[in-house]
Amino acid sequence: LLFYPLAKIPLPIALAQLAPPLVILVPLAAFQWWQSDATTAAVMFFRVYAAIIAAVLLTLTTTVAAMMDAFERFFAPLGRLGLPVENISLAMSLTIRLLPLMLGTVTEVLEARKARGAGASLLAFGTPVIIRSIRRARAMGEALQARGVGD
Repeated sequence: LLFYPLAKIPLPIALAQLAPPLVILVPLAAFQWWQSDATTAAVMFFRVYAAIIAAVLLTLTTTVAAMMDAFERFFAPLGRLGLPVENISLAMSLTIRLLPLMLGTVTEVLEARKARGAGASLLAFGTPVIIRSIRRARAMGEALQARGVGD
């Protein structure tokens, strides 16, 4: 969290990115506390939230091209073994870039469910999230295919 002010990320943007995961993490931590103990729940919560904080900071301060270059340099030695380094770096950078989009989708679905007065149905939550994720993945796949990625 100390790096957000150093990166000159405005507080509203940081809060908009870091608040949505709490909708999922707090109930998950409560469940861990119920199943195990408070220490286990706290460790799980802070590990996952720290990873989210770092991923969001990375995506807010680094371009996709810079991430891909860094991944390619890191995996370059594995390229000698026949691994498709470019494809691995693209997949990793897209995954990191899509985390905030997925969290935004989850937030939108939760807000829409709340506005409709729907109950806490897993089906009412999961179905729209999965459908939107599949649509986004197809659109991204088509865009990558149009650019010749993977040929």
